[in-house]
Amino acid sequence: MVKSPSWVSISAPTWVSISVVILYVLFAIITVGSVSFDKIGEAQEYVLAVASDPMLGKIGFTIISITALIALLFQQYTTNLLGVIVVVAIFILAYGFEYFFKRWEKKQLKN
Repeated sequence: MVKSPSWVSISAPTWVSISVVILYVLFAIITVGSVSFDKIGEAQEYVLAVASDPMLGKIGFTIISITALIALLFQQYTTNLLGVIVVVAIFILAYGFEYFFKRWEKKQLKN
């Protein structure tokens, strides 16, 4: 029987995390290679958009800016969602499932 290598057993989320780190390192290398350190210092908040400007022009700057805004919106959405999930989980651990669902059923019956 052929034994599979140990790296094959790495889960999919781990591969995604590794690929995201590699992507960020590539972004850093491209940014430092295409923009001077003075411009990087001036444009700390939007340095990727400034780095895309020499290659793609104003369209690249706009695409990177819109993509950053969309990423920020999704990050805020998931942060809020996970925060609510943690609060509900703590509440259920403290009071139990029965108390939580009895209160919810009473509220639903009133409506």
